[in-house]
Amino acid sequence: MELAKEPSGLARFEAGERLSGPLHPALEGPVRTNFHLGEYEIASFAAMKAVEVAVREASGLDNSLVGVPLVRAAFQPHKNGKVGGPLADAEAEGGEQEAASALFAGAMGA
Repeated sequence: MELAKEPSGLARFEAGERLSGPLHPALEGPVRTNFHLGEYEIASFAAMKAVEVAVREASGLDNSLVGVPLVRAAFQPHKNGKVGGPLADAEAEGGEQEAASALFAGAMGA
């Protein structure tokens, strides 16, 4: 009943339902807590920070790279016989490699 009285109550309820399942352990505390507090921007930032940390750990790239430059280096496509980034899928078609790089860079940048 309380949610029905709020102008954005239904949207909050539906968002909460979408986030009701288990999350990766790196996301569980900071993301769920901030999300339930209605701090959606902070929850999104915390989620992308966890992605940044995971990309750095998986790629082995230096701490001097952060954000978009980090994911661009990690997912740099393999081109013209040159080795790409450590997380680029060498078996994927060139366009798919570019798309993965753009997807991560766009999410990180946003």
